[in-house]
Amino acid sequence: MANYIGWEITNKGRELIARAVNNETKINVTKFKIGAGYNTGNDRELTDLIDKRNEFPINSYERKANGNVEFTFVVSNKTGSGASAIANSYKISEMGIYAQDDSGTEILYAYNKGTDGDYIPVYNGKNAIDIIEKCIIVIDQAATINVTIDNSLTYLTRESADRRYLEMQALSKIIGMEFGGNIQDVSNKTKGKFYYDNVTKFYYECIENTNLTYNDATKFRAISNKPISDRVEGLLEIGSNHIKFSNGIILGFGTCIASPAGRINNYGINMGGITSLILTVNGGTYIASGDTVSGTTFKARTNAPGDVSASYLAIGKWR
Repeated sequence: MANYIGWEITNKGRELIARAVNNETKINVTKFKIGAGYNTGNDRELTDLIDKRNEFPINSYERKANGNVEFTFVVSNKTGSGASAIANSYKISEMGIYAQDDSGTEILYAYNKGTDGDYIPVYNGKNAIDIIEKCIIVIDQAATINVTIDNSLTYLTRESADRRYLEMQALSKIIGMEFGGNIQDVSNKTKGKFYYDNVTKFYYECIENTNLTYNDATKFRAISNKPISDRVEGLLEIGSNHIKFSNGIILGFGTCIASPAGRINNYGINMGGITSLILTVNGGTYIASGDTVSGTTFKARTNAPGDVSASYLAIGKWR
């Protein structure tokens, strides 16, 4: 069983943190390296691994409390093309996390070492190995970090896969549909299932069976709040005293004075003419009614003994 002593921030790493805290640069975490060496001196003074063998991209990261960041790396002895990623079998006795400043200068940010590390054999077509390394590294809370994630990685840890499954199960219950996957996946999409769009970052219902790998409005319908609200905003214009529809119809509303003889009021801000009018007395048991006089001028009547405040809804065409 691997016995690593723990991560040590190098002097170069500490200098990078100080510069980042002073807003002189960002901390751009780039890669993870493993090797077969073992430093016997001061780990802080290292600028590279003693005997580096392989390097791997970052699979994921998560900000923790107190300025800590947890990185996940997947160490594999097999390349994506099926060849061996390892030239000679070895035990991992040292590891390094690398970072760059904004100028692109790369440094060994943090170093870890240990005895009896994980054994990495040369891949022979049958002995594929994937080792998940989780590393918690101190990065000051005041520092801005960027992390280079290899988007070609499709590897999911068991932990993240289980979490994603539970999330999808819960979402399926809320939406009332079965999750079908990503729209961009090369697969058949089934009507009645919902899919995730990697481009818009929202969910969509499949409304017609398809094998498309892009979001077509004739095949997918938005079910996430943001696309729906964007579409509604395109249909409506809501103002302080009106609601305008895309077809030119406008609902105007406000308050007016109604009287037994009929008080003249005018709603002429943005309406070409009133085609229908509804009035109601504000409070009490009296009723109100109205007649269009001309254009946006209307007469408000009531059966109250005197003037009363009334609310009105006027329907017409946008001016």
